[in-house]
Amino acid sequence: MVILFNLCGYSMLIMLFTSITTLLIGDQLIKYFELESKYPKLAKYIQFQITLRKYSLRFYIVLFYLMLLVLISVNIFMFTYNLIFF
Repeated sequence: MVILFNLCGYSMLIMLFTSITTLLIGDQLIKYFELESKYPKLAKYIQFQITLRKYSLRFYIVLFYLMLLVLISVNIFMFTYNLIFF
């Protein structure tokens, strides 16, 4: 059961890390290609997307550290549970 929990948890951490890197790379691509100046009609949409990206990046980073703490604490609990009760 612990192995299954670890597999699910670490796969979720990999997905969160992928989302964080995708958001950061997308922001760098918008700056590199200067999409706001090239496409002024889409400038409002791009600004809205950048605003959403900032909030989602913060959310994903907080979720990443929260899940990391949960995984570490559950592993420590299961390790001490095995030592104390068995």
